Amino acid sequence: MARKLGDEAIARKLKVDPVEARERWMQHYLPWITFLDPTGLPLLSARVKDIKDLDDVPTGQIIELLRPDVVLCYDTKHLGHFDVTSEGWVYVALAYRDISRQEGMVVGFELVGTFSLNATFGVAQLSLSIVGKIDKNVWLIVGLILVVALCCALAHPTSRRWLQTKGEEVASAMKHTAEHIGEGAARISETMTTVEKAAGEARRQLTLRPERTITPPGKVREYAAWVLARASGLLSAEEIVKRMKDAGYDTASEHPERYLKRILRAHPGLFYNEGARWSLGCQRLSAPYAR
Repeated sequence: MARKLGDEAIARKLKVDPVEARERWMQHYLPWITFLDPTGLPLLSARVKDIKDLDDVPTGQIIELLRPDVVLCYDTKHLGHFDVTSEGWVYVALAYRDISRQEGMVVGFELVGTFSLNATFGVAQLSLSIVGKIDKNVWLIVGLILVVALCCALAHPTSRRWLQTKGEEVASAMKHTAEHIGEGAARISETMTTVEKAAGEARRQLTLRPERTITPPGKVREYAAWVLARASGLLSAEEIVKRMKDAGYDTASEHPERYLKRILRAHPGLFYNEGARWSLGCQRLSAPYAR
């Protein structure tokens, strides 16, 4: 891709400045791309063996290794037998975007809500703890002082007017705040409705398309790739094994994570590690763009 961006003929055709296009590619796109190098893997399926163009074999290997739910690809001549999506792929991409937006919104609200509740309970618990440590006689004296002060204020017209004015100001401020909260809640509700509607339509559109035929993983390497391809971040070997078992992996070993680590280290073109945690990616190509 970087080579094509530097091609002046292509740049003129696209009407872009090649230097600016390359900078944008390096800054905004490249860090988000996961590079894989399947060199050295045995051919993973009969479909890979049937590929006529050797340049497309690595792509077929990666498809078989990751077992994706959807593959967007124009090259139906050489990769069509991998159940790729070529026609209308833009709409498929937009559908997945709408679904991920809705799921991200739900997760965000759950995290914020959980944090707010935990913080509220924490503050309340701390306040009650502090209040409980204060002597009851102190509270009695404070209460008497407040009652006497209120009676004195009500006994003088000037004080009564001041209390009335302050009370009206507080009531007005509370009403103003409630109105703003109501407006904000209405906007949030409107946004949620729009996102939910788009996600529902996206799911409906995706159900109209044929699903890819996906065979379950077989070897540890395939299970590890399947798990990491669906992880949102780095995972430890123990976390990978747990998710492998959830996906159907069965082993009699008491410490399967040890063998898993050997497999991961044996394929630096597929698995990238930061310390004791792993992700999908070529060690050599991913290091400069580690997220």
